[in-house]
Amino acid sequence: MMKIFCAVVFLLTGFLWHLRAADIQVQDFRGKWVWGISTQKISPGFYPNLADQHFESGQMLLKIVRMIPGAPEVEGLQVGDVILSINGQRADTFDIGAAPGSRGERLEPGDVLTLRVYQVRGEKTSIVEKQCILPRYFETEKVAYQEPEGAAEYADISSLHQDLAKGLITEAGWEEDVQDLLQRLVNIDLFQDRYRLPVFSYLVRNPFKLEAVSRSFVRRVQEAGTMPEKLLSFSQYALSFAPVAERAKQLPFTGGDLNAHLDYIEAVLAEAARCNAAALAKLSQADLDYIQQYRDELLDSFIAWKMLSYEPDTERIQRSLQVLRLAEQIDRDELFRQAQVAALLIAPEFLASFQQAAVGSEEKAVVARRETPFGNILIAGKTDHIHQQDYAVIYDLGGNDQYFNNQGGSIPGKIPTAVVVDFDGNDAWESTDTLTQGAGNLGVGILLDLQGDDQYIGIRNIQGAAFAGVGMLLDLSGNDTYRAMYMAQGVAFFGAGILADKQGDDRYEAHQNAQAVGFVRGIGLLTDGAGNDSYYCKGSKQTGYRTRGHYEGWGQGMGFGIRPYASGGVGILFDQSGRDRFEAGTFSQGGGYYYAFGILANAGIEDDLYIGTRYAQGFGVHQAIGAFLEFGGNDVYQTRMAVAQGLAWDEAIGLFIDEQGDDHYHGGSGFSLGAVSHNALCMFLDRQGNDR
Repeated sequence: MMKIFCAVVFLLTGFLWHLRAADIQVQDFRGKWVWGISTQKISPGFYPNLADQHFESGQMLLKIVRMIPGAPEVEGLQVGDVILSINGQRADTFDIGAAPGSRGERLEPGDVLTLRVYQVRGEKTSIVEKQCILPRYFETEKVAYQEPEGAAEYADISSLHQDLAKGLITEAGWEEDVQDLLQRLVNIDLFQDRYRLPVFSYLVRNPFKLEAVSRSFVRRVQEAGTMPEKLLSFSQYALSFAPVAERAKQLPFTGGDLNAHLDYIEAVLAEAARCNAAALAKLSQADLDYIQQYRDELLDSFIAWKMLSYEPDTERIQRSLQVLRLAEQIDRDELFRQAQVAALLIAPEFLASFQQAAVGSEEKAVVARRETPFGNILIAGKTDHIHQQDYAVIYDLGGNDQYFNNQGGSIPGKIPTAVVVDFDGNDAWESTDTLTQGAGNLGVGILLDLQGDDQYIGIRNIQGAAFAGVGMLLDLSGNDTYRAMYMAQGVAFFGAGILADKQGDDRYEAHQNAQAVGFVRGIGLLTDGAGNDSYYCKGSKQTGYRTRGHYEGWGQGMGFGIRPYASGGVGILFDQSGRDRFEAGTFSQGGGYYYAFGILANAGIEDDLYIGTRYAQGFGVHQAIGAFLEFGGNDVYQTRMAVAQGLAWDEAIGLFIDEQGDDHYHGGSGFSLGAVSHNALCMFLDRQGNDR
């Protein structure tokens, strides 16, 4: 208990750092503002026509080099214009972050800046005065809060953190300050973009419920195991934070010969296609083409910059934002309905019946083929196959196979639903295409491998991935290897990306944005049942901090939004047992970034190793929420720099819990083990053990 007490003292001391500042109107919050005008300093000597102006020695001017979407709309202001002064002060020394506003010591949306600007229009030059009204964050509106249906489950669950904190708060006389902090956290959600998830809105108003919600999410994932219908139901629940109605069993299978099974498969594909059409009904073909044409631009910019506003090409930013707007119009409930229908093709009773119907034909290279309007069906025998042609459905009865096709990835306009089942063999799943290996691309894709030591190799958007769809990769046994570069192994935009491995000593390797990442309106889920597993997420891109030897990571249970344009989703990495090793670059291992929520949970009691870099192991950053739950074992926590093991930065919430074991903490150079700054809240608890 003393250890918990000391930790709570630390977190409370920390989260009071930036409170009670007179610079923000807490009770009448107008939202967060954006500047969005990039400039470079330039000497007045570059402009001979300004020779008659009186500049101070060493004074520089600000040349506008970029105006991002969401920047103030000032009539007649454009790239190339030169700002001479702001509010009567030198432009080069004007600190916009510290400038006074109309109601206090900081600017707010609606405040006006007066810009004195030098403009060149053809042969004409002029010095003009412009009024710049600061806008709120891009496409945000004030939204009245409605308690999500899922909140009722947590109403009567008490919080040990809150109970411990209350006494300390009262003893120190911090009641007013704490209420001020809690209100500031609420304020970040008063103005919402169209992508905000209900679970985020609930938790930011109820930060001491974070443990209960995190444990509930993890429990649901554990109960789901590798059962597709339960994994899908949980994913839908996490995105809506509302109970998911039980669906009546559709299209019951009544048995029969192999042709009867093929008839059933086609009937399922037809029903799934109807769901897919309903999901996409609000979009024209031109809209769907636009998503496919410019989606990779969005992903490329995201991989390169993380904050889309840093993308140098502002037209590309505009196209990326339109991709997001269009994808948001897709009916995700229908996508989940489509996925539940598709999962009928991997139901255990159907697979058992199918194998029985194929008895006597297993040794054939091709047992059966059928063409359908929804893509073709292939039944392959037990010989070793090289699969290169795309199929809607493949059942491969055995053999050490090689897959170079869509591999359970949907293909818009051709294969709205893709399912591949491999019954046995040490298989090679290798792809140079995106959205394969159990991937939903404006549709649903499922890959089920029942047994064998398999390897999955790809580049990006792969291995249980989705963009405006639902993708699942289920591997039930074997010592498997998963390798990719970006956005892989349980990742999703606008839907669900699920990777569930039941057992085996598995290796998960990627470079960044991988291993359970929930992007905009998405849930990314990676769950591993048993085995001594290795998770690695870094290695190709130097961190944006430019620290030598440090890499980007952004994975391993990460919720990730597109700052400052779109709220993020939910990412959950849950390893149920085994002696595991987790290593990642920056922003990894149970964290959230920009209106998002991430969890890393490990239920095993074995000794695990966690190696982070910077922002790791239970953190929230820039209006986000992260949780880290370790259930047992003598664990080692490391960071290549600092900023790890329970922290929150900039209107964020972090949670770190280690249940038991003699643990060893290496917090690096600082800001670790229950650290907070800039109106944030962190809860750090190591419940028992002889820790260092």
